Amino acid sequence: MDERAPSLSTDEARVIAAECSGTSDFELLELQEISEGKESGGFMSDYLRFKIRIRLQDGTEKCHNLFAKTVPRTPGGHRDFVEEVQCYVKEVGFYRKVLPLLLKHQNNDKRSSVSGVIGKWAPHCYLTRDDIIIMEDLGIFNFRILNSRDLLDWSHCVTVLKKIASFHAASIIFEEKEKQNLEKTCRIVDLHPDCFTDVIDRAMSDDKNKGWFLAGVRAIVALVPYLSKYQHSTKLQRMIQEKIPTVFESVGGLKTSDKYRNVVCHGDLWSSNILFNYGEDSRPDTARFVDYQVLRYAPPATDLVIFINTTTNQNFRKRHNKDMLKIYYKEFNSELQEYGLSANEILSFEELHESFEHFSPAGRAIAGLYYQLILMDHEKKNSLFSSPENYSTFFLIDRSSDVRECFLKDEVFRYRMEEALNELIDKDILNTPS
Repeated sequence: MDERAPSLSTDEARVIAAECSGTSDFELLELQEISEGKESGGFMSDYLRFKIRIRLQDGTEKCHNLFAKTVPRTPGGHRDFVEEVQCYVKEVGFYRKVLPLLLKHQNNDKRSSVSGVIGKWAPHCYLTRDDIIIMEDLGIFNFRILNSRDLLDWSHCVTVLKKIASFHAASIIFEEKEKQNLEKTCRIVDLHPDCFTDVIDRAMSDDKNKGWFLAGVRAIVALVPYLSKYQHSTKLQRMIQEKIPTVFESVGGLKTSDKYRNVVCHGDLWSSNILFNYGEDSRPDTARFVDYQVLRYAPPATDLVIFINTTTNQNFRKRHNKDMLKIYYKEFNSELQEYGLSANEILSFEELHESFEHFSPAGRAIAGLYYQLILMDHEKKNSLFSSPENYSTFFLIDRSSDVRECFLKDEVFRYRMEEALNELIDKDILNTPS
């Protein structure tokens, strides 16, 4: 049985309403939970919505809509996993400790380009408790998440790359400005090390929690005989299967670097963690990132390889990878120049390109792991996750048969997964020239 959802107190509602409306001179008329439960993609947390209705002194009534996240309320293996690897705790830490630092030196008039929206990179957060995070509901402002089975086109990629660049630049701006003020080196990770515990490393190396990683790798191994490109040789299949676990260990390399400049990285930039807002021409104007549960302090390229490998296909990457890095770097440099800083002195384009190539195997491995869920159609997801037992089994114990079923029966799943695995095998196991 699910535990009862966390609630807001009247005092908390009044504080949030005061911030939303810009005055504390109002009457609180209603505090209502208008939806609850798990929505698509909410493995690491449960989602709620609240509505706060107030009456101002002039008689005007206003309604403030809020989005909330909580630790999964259904007891079982996946909630234990989330608590053990501290995913939810990291997101609380991001909103409570890290985001204020990133915003400290930002020009206020640059924080948002969408009327009514406060947050620049993430939704504005009104309240963090150990059991709930309350933030602005971007859906009210026509932000939306795309179908995770769809590939992103050029305009969507450019929008995201510019937003990633702005987010990464904020780390540099804070650290360099603080260095000037304090006359000594300042790193965000040193100020709040508890916010940057490595979720991926913990979930890969800890015997109690590495089930998610092992289940994902076993599912990939089980698919190898079904990849048409390698069906001509059982010997080749066996060799590939033997090397896959080692290749997927590259995911553990997405961490703080001694070689490249590090920044605050989102750590989990795939399509369901990106919300888009559109202009009158139906093209994306801007984006916001959500779900900061895999937050890391690492080179910028670690975010880029995850985003690019999980949202585009191989042909797109062959044509546009270098251009995408240029788009990112131009925006990164532009953001830094506004504050008197030079990207070339901090992270040259050559270093960005080198680090992108270095981390690309990990990006390809992440795509292979994420696709097992990202590409699953809604009907399959709903049937698979109809019970806590099924949910935990898929994520933490064994998903090989479910992934194989999707591969054999779902054309979209098969096309995207086969292409991703072929690229990984060719580049990272067989070392075939592109």
